[in-house]
Order: sequence, then C-alpha cells, then structure tokens
Amino acid sequence: MIPELLYHKTRYSNISGILDEGIVPQKPDEWKYLIPMRHRSKNLVWLKENYQDGDIIIHTKILDKRRLRKLNIRDKKVKWWIYVGRIPQEAITL
Repeated sequence: MIPELLYHKTRYSNISGILDEGIVPQKPDEWKYLIPMRHRSKNLVWLKENYQDGDIIIHTKILDKRRLRKLNIRDKKVKWWIYVGRIPQEAITL
C-alpha cells in the first residue's frame, strides 16, 4: 500500500529550483546497490516514509504510481522508496 505522503530530504539552497521545476531526478551513484538492477541506470528521486525536520512533503496521490517503488531495505528507522523521473511541483509542499 502506498502512503498518502512521502518525504524528501534536500539542501536548503535547492528550494527555489524545486518551486520552479519540481524535484529533478538524478542517477543513483551512492547507495545504488540498494536499488533493483533495472532502475540503477535511471534518473530517480529518493523518498522515505518517515518525516524529519526540513523534509519536503510529497503528496503521492498526484504521482504516477507506476513510477513509484518501495525498496526492500532492512532499516528499522526508515522505509525507503524511489520515484523514477521528475516529481512535479504540484505534488510538493514545503
């Protein structure tokens, strides 16, 4: 089941770009071994279920569900997701 909200951590300097373009995906370099092989060469955005101060809120009902994948990572504190492609500004709350 997909949660209604997911969260994205960003550097504060990126906020103006996010307001203009949404969250622009990147190729996974760091931690790419945690991503299924078929997605390792794609541009993606890391998301999580757990909110921390400063995170950007992502409304999943606006996202294309076919591009959203839950990762099977054994982490007791955080449940990780990836989104393949750009997250539109309409789905974002700062």
